[in-house]
Amino acid sequence: MNASLTEIALALRQFETAIARRRAQESEFHERFGSATDATERELEQSLRRVEAERDEVLEAHTSEFESITQQLENYFSEQIEGAQGEHDLAVREADHRANLENQNIESRHRDSEWVVTSVMDDTAEDSPRRQFERFRQTLLRAREEQVAEWTSLDGSFRELVERRRWRGRPPVEPADPPKARDKAQQRFQQTVEDARTQQAIVETLKIPRLFVGFRWIYLGLAIAAAVFVPLWLLVDPQSLGINGTRESAQWVGIAGGTAVGAAIFLLTLVYTLGMFQFSDGMRRLQQLVAEAGWVHKIWLGFARDDLQKQQEQFEIKQQAIEQQRTETLQKYDTARTEHQSEIESRRAKVMYDARQVLNQQLRALHDDRAIQAQAVQEEHQHRLGEAQTKFSERIEQARQALAAYRGEREMQRTDFWQR
Repeated sequence: MNASLTEIALALRQFETAIARRRAQESEFHERFGSATDATERELEQSLRRVEAERDEVLEAHTSEFESITQQLENYFSEQIEGAQGEHDLAVREADHRANLENQNIESRHRDSEWVVTSVMDDTAEDSPRRQFERFRQTLLRAREEQVAEWTSLDGSFRELVERRRWRGRPPVEPADPPKARDKAQQRFQQTVEDARTQQAIVETLKIPRLFVGFRWIYLGLAIAAAVFVPLWLLVDPQSLGINGTRESAQWVGIAGGTAVGAAIFLLTLVYTLGMFQFSDGMRRLQQLVAEAGWVHKIWLGFARDDLQKQQEQFEIKQQAIEQQRTETLQKYDTARTEHQSEIESRRAKVMYDARQVLNQQLRALHDDRAIQAQAVQEEHQHRLGEAQTKFSERIEQARQALAAYRGEREMQRTDFWQR
């Protein structure tokens, strides 16, 4: 029993000793391998990161320089392309400007030519056939209106005189020598109207016929009878004529009065007959002149219609010729303008085509040059990147191998220490 207790105590002390030794080993292991990395491993890791950071900086510098060169190259060629485009646009604008100026000049000369043609051949010009015909027609219309007005006035005054004097005469006789031309008819009409007005004035101023207008003839008869009765009654002795009685006797007064009345009737009849001869002769001449004025006016109208028809036919012929000439001239000007404008447009199109060809050639050359230089820059950039990658790859690989070797060695030391 005692032996068993002793063995147990001895086993317990050995166990405690083993526990203490294990704790000491674990403490030493914790001190040596307690953290994930030690100073050496951290230094190796930092060295690796420094190399990688240096590599990234170099690569970034190369990339930035490449991008800067690429941007400068792009800016340069953009300026060259803009310059070429600007030269093309300037050439196009100059071509447009010249063509527009030439077109304006052509249009100005065309308008001037049209103005000259329309001015020379204008229907409203003073010497144009239309204006000449219109003046001739207006002259005839004015002459007709004047003749109608004069003849209407003359005929009206004649009819008023006829009605007032109650004159009746034979119809007028048509003239045997009608005028042979319109101008002669115009002159004859004017002369006939003047003669008719003069004749009417003469007729209206005849003194003897005027004595028998109204009740004047009664006063005239009484005056004649008185002029015969008074001398006969006062100066003639009735007895010398074989009449018994005195002047105061009714017989003598009756004889003297009858003689006076007879003398008055005789004289009135004689004066009336003479006055009627004068009045009738004047009225017949006036009637003939008024009728002749009407006939001459009709003859003038016939000549006027014929002359107007002839003038119209001549005007239409001349007007047609002028319009044809004007149309042909304007068409010729239009054709010349169209040809000149076509030449201008052809020159402008050629200039624009040449400018476009030059621009295309410049653009192709610039694009080719830019592509070549961009490729050279790209190749240089790739070459420098490759060199940098190769240079830093070796260093990084060395740093990584050193770190890996140290970590492997440390891991082996940990394993060996733990397995003691």
